[in-house]
Amino acid sequence: MPLRTFKRIVNMIPTRTEVRIFLSGEPFLHPDIIDMIKFTSLRGHAVLVHSNGTITKKQADGLMDVALEHPYNIYLNFTSHGDSVSEAVDYLINNQMGLTITLQKILPYPQPLEIPEYMEKYKGKVRFNIRHPHNWDKKDSIKDSEPADYKGVCGFLEDSVAIYWNGDVTTCCADLNGDRVIGHVDDGWGVIEATMNSLVKNWGAKDHPCRGCERY
Repeated sequence: MPLRTFKRIVNMIPTRTEVRIFLSGEPFLHPDIIDMIKFTSLRGHAVLVHSNGTITKKQADGLMDVALEHPYNIYLNFTSHGDSVSEAVDYLINNQMGLTITLQKILPYPQPLEIPEYMEKYKGKVRFNIRHPHNWDKKDSIKDSEPADYKGVCGFLEDSVAIYWNGDVTTCCADLNGDRVIGHVDDGWGVIEATMNSLVKNWGAKDHPCRGCERY
């Protein structure tokens, strides 16, 4: 997504909220990711970035600079897929001030949810999110996932909206393949909000776009 488009979308948001930067890609591969985070913070929003840890030392320094101006407004969630934390993430954890960092590890169900040994040294410096996989996008598509136990209307529809790099709007952040696109940012915030409210109101309809998700 071009930086100009990102800024336009952020400026459309009517009230202060939490802007989550992730969807079908690694955020820190974007050349303007630090500028995106800084701009969002300047507009008064909290920023949450989900990453697999593909971050450079230069980007880590950029995050720390933004945090000096907007302390505790940026939340970083780094998912570890191996048995170590990258050098840049380690550098960020040990040198940052004003950032809220979470280390996440996804373990096969029903393996006990315990903090891996290589993360132990970060206790007191970060938060931990040790969880099992979920099948939010497609039922039974991920093996070793935790059994679903959801009731009622999905919270994603009630309080959030997900936008792809090209401006397409989808029902939620778990729609990684664009199967549930319901509009475009060019439609305007009022139209998008009305569409989402309609999906909440018509939860249970035979043609509801969220059918097939385990949260449905």
